[in-house]
Amino acid sequence: MGYDIEETVEIESPPEEVWLWTVEDPSREQQWRNLDGKGVQELEFLGEGNVEDGSRFQGTVKVGPGEPQRYVNEVTKIEPYRHISWKTVDAEGALGGYGTYELEPTEKGTRFHIRLAYPPLNFLGRIQRPIVRLLGRRMISKMLQKLKRLVEEGPPAESPI
Repeated sequence: MGYDIEETVEIESPPEEVWLWTVEDPSREQQWRNLDGKGVQELEFLGEGNVEDGSRFQGTVKVGPGEPQRYVNEVTKIEPYRHISWKTVDAEGALGGYGTYELEPTEKGTRFHIRLAYPPLNFLGRIQRPIVRLLGRRMISKMLQKLKRLVEEGPPAESPI
């Protein structure tokens, strides 16, 4: 199954800095993945120590009308400062998910690439998926611009995990 959303942004900060905003610090990730009440509402690391294969994150997300939907994502592959993949292992609502973040060092900083998919979990999910894909594409583009601004303008991050 392919991805529903693929976007890239160039960030003038090293991959280690971008990694802290996108993987290691859920509070920072929640900042850029929330746009005026849409997107990620809550995000929490459910482990101790470093993020690794099998680590889980729990959160809520709001894309369209209605209440935020709870989910639990599990890391399926991780290469620190380069790549993380995950899949949804528990979700409210009609859609599941999986995705990746890829970080590529560049001359000026980092090329950050996000891929997301929302497979339907039931009949309602098959109806909702095209709407979520459309709204999600618009939101992700804005989220990546917010990530770029936050990373480039903010003080160096320290890993909370």
